[in-house]
Amino acid sequence: MGLFKGIKNLLFEEVDEHGRPIKREEKKTAPAAEPANSASTQEMPTEDAKSDSRAASMGTEFKANDNSEISEIDEGVLDNIIAMLDEKNLPGPDYLELKKAANDEVLLQSIPDEKMRFSVSYATLKAASPSLSKKQILQSILTYIQYIEDERERGTEQFNKLWQDQVVAREEAIEKAKAEIAELEAKLEKLKTFAQEQEGQVVAVKADCGRKKKEFNATVDYMIGKLRMDGAKLEDALKD
Repeated sequence: MGLFKGIKNLLFEEVDEHGRPIKREEKKTAPAAEPANSASTQEMPTEDAKSDSRAASMGTEFKANDNSEISEIDEGVLDNIIAMLDEKNLPGPDYLELKKAANDEVLLQSIPDEKMRFSVSYATLKAASPSLSKKQILQSILTYIQYIEDERERGTEQFNKLWQDQVVAREEAIEKAKAEIAELEAKLEKLKTFAQEQEGQVVAVKADCGRKKKEFNATVDYMIGKLRMDGAKLEDALKD
């Protein structure tokens, strides 16, 4: 088991049986009385903020990262990151060895205070490796952070490509389909209007044709009747 894999539970002090951080419920406290002096409402720097300030003053940059709002962590991604960091574990003692030493079960029972455990563990590591320094410990953290940020960048590129292929491309196809639908609907409405107009004209033409056909046949019948009558008259009047 690699060093990173071995300290998975140390990086996340409270985890469930699957290695995921346990989300703790926030304790509800009664609202504090409003101070009379508005100047007293200014928040004092926390110990973490002071530590960050001290770290920044020596050329390193640390930002507090509150994961309390994260509802769930992808264990597969976490394991991949840990495996990647395990492969890139820096030689010699650094943050990882210090973290592991500070969370030794015996030390945890004897020294509950984490800062004190860090101090004792650092002194123990430094006794074995005199060249070890606070700067090296902090720099190793920044190096591991950079490794993770590099993975984030690669992962973001993959997500962007997935987004382009699966979201943007499909949205463009949807818009194209909607435009074609609108075009077809407009054409359909035009055909409907044309059909309705033609139907009205057909009714009028049918009525006119029917009337004219009757008049035509009536006229033909009239002329034939006249000719037959004249033929009958002539047959009786003419003598050879």
